[in-house]
Amino acid sequence: MQVVKKALLVLFLVLLSLAIFAPKRELYYLLEERLMQEDIIITNEVIEDGLLSLTLKHPEIYFKGIRVAQIESVRLWSVLFYTKLAIKSIELDKTLQRFVATQVEKVAITHTIIAPQQLSLQGEGGFGLIEGSVLLDTRVARVNLSDEQLITKLKPFLKKDDKGWYYETSF
Repeated sequence: MQVVKKALLVLFLVLLSLAIFAPKRELYYLLEERLMQEDIIITNEVIEDGLLSLTLKHPEIYFKGIRVAQIESVRLWSVLFYTKLAIKSIELDKTLQRFVATQVEKVAITHTIIAPQQLSLQGEGGFGLIEGSVLLDTRVARVNLSDEQLITKLKPFLKKDDKGWYYETSF
């Protein structure tokens, strides 16, 4: 029994060491390079390393050369089996105002090893609360919106079912 406890302790310490000493900045640069292939550019960010996290302060997002959003902070937190991306205060460009609310207070995207083919999404903004998922195996994203009165600008893009209004797309 002692051998099993020691083996589990060593395994836990190895996994924790991998999470702490992972090259977080290099992984971010790889992500940034991959996004550039899709014409998405992140600029003017200040990168801060944490023990188990990486934080970007005040990044600006460009898509096909057009400024789309400015974000207060993006925090990626990972412990190998659980990853969370928390985005605070997204201010969309004024040209997008006719389509969606220009201010998003927070968005959280989580991924767990329990459901490796799914990303969970939760958010809050001028459109109310949202909840959704991205199924990576079928390449389908679905976002459920909660407040019908706040989504008048979005209704042409939405569908309705027994649970309420939602947006669904494949990629």
